[in-house]
Amino acid sequence: MRGIGEDSLQTTKTYAVILASGTGKRTGFDIPKQLIKISGKELLIRSIEIFTNQYLPINFDNIIITVPPQNVFKFDWEKFINKKLIFNEYNNINNANNNDINDIDDIDANTDAIKKNYRKTDYANIHTNIIDKIKIIEGGDLRQKSVYNALNYIEYIEKKIIYSNDSIVFIHDAARPFVTNDEISLLYKAAVEFGASFLYSPLSDTIKTFKDSKINNNNNNTVKNIENIKDINNNDKNNKNKLDSANSELKYLSTLNRNNLIAAKTPQVFKFNLIKKAMDAVFKNDENIEKFTDDISFAENYGYPVKPIISNEFNIKITSSFDMELAEFLINKFNKMNTNNTNNKKINNK
Repeated sequence: MRGIGEDSLQTTKTYAVILASGTGKRTGFDIPKQLIKISGKELLIRSIEIFTNQYLPINFDNIIITVPPQNVFKFDWEKFINKKLIFNEYNNINNANNNDINDIDDIDANTDAIKKNYRKTDYANIHTNIIDKIKIIEGGDLRQKSVYNALNYIEYIEKKIIYSNDSIVFIHDAARPFVTNDEISLLYKAAVEFGASFLYSPLSDTIKTFKDSKINNNNNNTVKNIENIKDINNNDKNNKNKLDSANSELKYLSTLNRNNLIAAKTPQVFKFNLIKKAMDAVFKNDENIEKFTDDISFAENYGYPVKPIISNEFNIKITSSFDMELAEFLINKFNKMNTNNTNNKKINNK
C-alpha cells in the first residue's frame, strides 16, 4: 500500500524537501530558528511531522532536509533528528515501558534505532522506516540554491528519474509548521493534474509599491521627515524645504489592486521533471536567481501552468520572536482544527 493513511490517493513516487538552511538571525536567538521549540517541540521536528504523520493518504519515499553548512553552524543534524523522532514517537505509544529510555542523549541513533528493547516491536518496525527515508544535505547561501541542491540530490539517489517521470516533489519552509493533512492531499492532486500547485492567502491589507529606492534604503529617514511635517511653523524658513523633502520621497508611491494579489505560501508542489527543467534553465543560463523569490516563480518563468490552493489561516512563516510567541498561542488551536478535519473526513468516508 502506497499511502500511510487508510485511503491512499497516491499514484506516483513522492518526495518532500524541507528547507532548514537558515540561521534564524531575524528571530533574535543565538541558534537557528528551526531548533527553537514551540510548545516543547522543535520547529524543524514539527515540520518533518507534516510529512510523516499517520493520517496522510500519501507516503513520502524520501524527505530531504537542507541544513546550514558546518562552517556556518556546527551541529550534528542527523543525530538530532533521528533521536527526536525516536523520542517523540516513543512517547506516543500507550503501553510503552517508561524505563526503556531513560535519557534521549544515551541513544546512539545509528545503532539503537533498530533495537527492540528501546521501544515496542511495532514502533521499531514503523518508525525506523521513516528515519531511513530522511536524507540530510547541505543547503546553499540562498534559498534558491538550497532547493536546487535538493533537486539534484533527488535526481542522484533515484537513478530511474528521467524527464518523462511523473514523480512529485513537495518543497516546504521549515519555518511553517501549520499545514493540514487536507492541504497535503489537495496539493498532491493538483500537482498531478496541472503539474504545479501551491498554497496561498488572499490579501486584506492595502498594498503599496514605490519606485524610489531612497524610500527602501532610508526608511527611518522617511519616517522622520513625515513627522517633521507636524512641526511646521509658518515663520520657519526651513519649513517649506522639510515639506518638499518629505513629498519628494512619497510621490513615487502607488496603490496596487489587492483583488489581483495573493500571498504565496508553502508547500509548493511540482512534478519533478517540471521544476527540475525550470530551475535548470535559470541556473545553467546564469540568470539572476535572487529574483525568483519562491519556487513557483521558476515554473511561471518557464511558462508552466500552476494551481493555487487556498491556505488555512494558521499557516504563518516564523521569522521573528513575535512569530514564535504567536505560534505558541496558535499551536493548540491548529492541532484541534487539523484533528477535527481528519476525523470528520473519516466519518464522511464510511
